[in-house]
Amino acid sequence: MKYLFFLALSILFFSKAEAQHYRKQKNSEVKSYKAKADSILFYLQARRDSLINARENKEVDSVREELAKQQRAKYLAGMARRDSINQIENALVLQNNQADTVDELHLRSAAYTAYPKEISNFKQIKSLDLRSNQLQDFDSILLSLATLKHLNLSGNKLGENSELTMPELKQITELELDANDLKTVPNGIENLGKLEDLSLSRNLLENDQSRLKFKKNTSIKKLDLSRNELSRFPKKVKKLKNLEELNLSGNDIKDLKGLKRLKKLKVLNLSYNKVFIKPNDFKKLKNLETLTLRSCNLVYVPESIALLQNLKKLVVPENHLEDLPESLKQLDSLQSLMLYKNDMQVFPRVVLELENLIWLDIYYNHLKEVPSEIANLNKLEVLYLSYNQLDRLPVSIANMPELKELYAHNNRIVTLPEDFAKLNQLKYLHLQNNLLAKFPGFILKLENLKELNIAHNQIVAFPTEILDLNQLTLLAVNGNPYENGSKERDILLQILEKLQKRGVIVRFDLNGKEY
Repeated sequence: MKYLFFLALSILFFSKAEAQHYRKQKNSEVKSYKAKADSILFYLQARRDSLINARENKEVDSVREELAKQQRAKYLAGMARRDSINQIENALVLQNNQADTVDELHLRSAAYTAYPKEISNFKQIKSLDLRSNQLQDFDSILLSLATLKHLNLSGNKLGENSELTMPELKQITELELDANDLKTVPNGIENLGKLEDLSLSRNLLENDQSRLKFKKNTSIKKLDLSRNELSRFPKKVKKLKNLEELNLSGNDIKDLKGLKRLKKLKVLNLSYNKVFIKPNDFKKLKNLETLTLRSCNLVYVPESIALLQNLKKLVVPENHLEDLPESLKQLDSLQSLMLYKNDMQVFPRVVLELENLIWLDIYYNHLKEVPSEIANLNKLEVLYLSYNQLDRLPVSIANMPELKELYAHNNRIVTLPEDFAKLNQLKYLHLQNNLLAKFPGFILKLENLKELNIAHNQIVAFPTEILDLNQLTLLAVNGNPYENGSKERDILLQILEKLQKRGVIVRFDLNGKEY
């Protein structure tokens, strides 16, 4: 019995020690990453300030200024005309003699300053769309809609009412209040007992406790606070005890203190914030399935990423990552990884150990080579390698049986392995803007191919067997050097004509023009 006790104790100790390794990187390492991130931010801010100063000091062009005014006036006149037409059309809708049979009511963009009284006749509607009007309040008329589940009031003027109070709509599950210049969360939200999805995007919400106040709530599962004026993680969000999806993109958040309290979170979007992620920020987010960090000035991903054992999708494009942490291989559930537009000179080796990966995007980096071990990803279905500096692809890709989409355009590829003929699941193949001098013969054996883009290479001759690709829906060959009057060009035109008759979209150039 003692032996079993000490065995259990040792297992518990070592598992905790292992987890502790991911929670705490060396302070000196984290500080060096922070210094690097700060220097990049400093450079970007200096560049932005320089552009702003240049714009401010530029002499005003009176002709352009007058043209801009005219275009603005034309735009406003067009909007007024649109609203007027919509009011007429909506009047017909509101006169419906069978209002009780209507499920959805769309009354957007009609310049309403008050709710049409006829709305109360639609006793059975489940969705009401009043976006892009000029409403400044909620109306008691909404209380007559006992079955209403979805209400969209985005793009109105609710922010002009400082005493805004939400009526108690007992059945409402989805509420959209985007783009209303709201400076505070409307009173009464806490009384919507069935509300699951709340969107407050594109408003003027700040971290002020009196403005961004959420009261204890167990029904809200999805919250959108994107494109507001938040400077730090909104701590009051912790009162939403069952929150599963949170969108904080497009703010000015630099610190994530308090994030780890959201233990039930499954989807988190922090894109377009200049946030510096500390190792402990991922602590307790064990239910997280999707993490999006687009354009966050990231210079590293902390080792503590390994704590996110349920993570299925990691999106970190448009950052400054040069590599990925070794601990990433612990994410056995990871299926989708986006590394688009980073600073990777070498293919990150740890990615080759993500055996359950289905979707990999490593567009717009500086890769010169793809390792042959990429074939370890034998569940991969979509592979993006475009806009790198590749002159070849490894023959081992032929051993990826599930691959359906391969994008390798805008590289320096000269030739491709004939073994790629084994990719019998491949449907989309994009090879445009490379240096291929000969049509790759393996393509003729890809029976399931739907899209083939081989434009802007150095291919002179195209085989008639292209016509045997019966699943083809798109063929792009424009920008290749087939000569006018040549036999090869005439054969190609015959191929393209037959494909067009089959309904295939073709792109080619003729007499200097692209079609």
